[in-house]
Amino acid sequence: MASTSKSRLWLERAGVALITVVALGTPLLLGFFGYLALGDGLEFNSGDPLRETRIWMIKENRRLRGLAVLRQTAVAQDGLQCARAHYNALLWSPDLSLESNSTNCLCYTSEGGQLRQSTTLCK
Repeated sequence: MASTSKSRLWLERAGVALITVVALGTPLLLGFFGYLALGDGLEFNSGDPLRETRIWMIKENRRLRGLAVLRQTAVAQDGLQCARAHYNALLWSPDLSLESNSTNCLCYTSEGGQLRQSTTLCK
């Protein structure tokens, strides 16, 4: 009988935790997607081309088509600092699909403490 009450207590705690996560997470997600839909998106590490990240909503003809993420990751190459762009998009219009692309790669040289785009291409 004691084990039944302990398991019931843990189930009640798990239920309260689940309700709390849903009650707090739903407005957070709705607010996040609303912010992305109304604005130009979010940028992280803006100005650092070797590790910049951008999240935005894809819009066409005043309709939301999907959610996109562009990440720049550093790539080592012959003394240059290079960054490869990784593009991922979750599209729900016209059909649900996932696009992924990582072909764009740019190299930079350090001049006066700032990174300037180089004419050298990534390998």
